[in-house]
Amino acid sequence: MEPARDEVVYRLRFLKPATSFRSQFAYNNLMFLAAGQVVAENSGKTWDDYLHEKIFLPLGMNTTHTSTYAFKPSDN
Repeated sequence: MEPARDEVVYRLRFLKPATSFRSQFAYNNLMFLAAGQVVAENSGKTWDDYLHEKIFLPLGMNTTHTSTYAFKPSDN
């Protein structure tokens, strides 16, 4: 089971930085999760629903999902 997104964001404070601030580039996927929580808080929709409505559907991405829970067995 995936941890709740709010719990992941809460625990970010305990991670040690890979480098000192602005000394090197360090990619961090978890900041996208944090941004998604901000979008959800401000839009009143889940991050998943917001992406689906505002990005995936307009681009014709009808089988794109944001969670492994949405996948169903299929040919592709």
